[in-house]
Amino acid sequence: MAHPATAVTIKEIDTPEESTISAYTDGSKSEEGVGARVVIYYGSNTIASLKLKLGHRCPNNQAELLAIYKALEMINSLNKGRINPQTSVIYTDSRVAIDSIHNMNNHSYLAEETRKFIGNLDRREWKIKFSWVRLMPA
Repeated sequence: MAHPATAVTIKEIDTPEESTISAYTDGSKSEEGVGARVVIYYGSNTIASLKLKLGHRCPNNQAELLAIYKALEMINSLNKGRINPQTSVIYTDSRVAIDSIHNMNNHSYLAEETRKFIGNLDRREWKIKFSWVRLMPA
């Protein structure tokens, strides 16, 4: 029997959808280092952003998952009374990160904690969806 915190349906969308909150996440690794970035929008207004510098040994996929997890933390901290409806789409350029969250056989710490967080938000009546976006060339 699955643990209730991990028995959550991860909703993924293929086309942009109306949402109250939009979160854009990115994790990257380059010669300059490893980092994760999150920007949260309420409508068209930026309401929060976060930029993290990670250890150089951190894999890119872990940076991507951390960015998504941090986006969920930021969404969780929003004032529930002000956000209505409580809908959010998390946009990421990492197909691997989305697949890691979907895969209940993936027991990496960040994948499991992300699934738990999604379940907690769901219980708080948030509707969280994910969308893969193609990385734009620099």
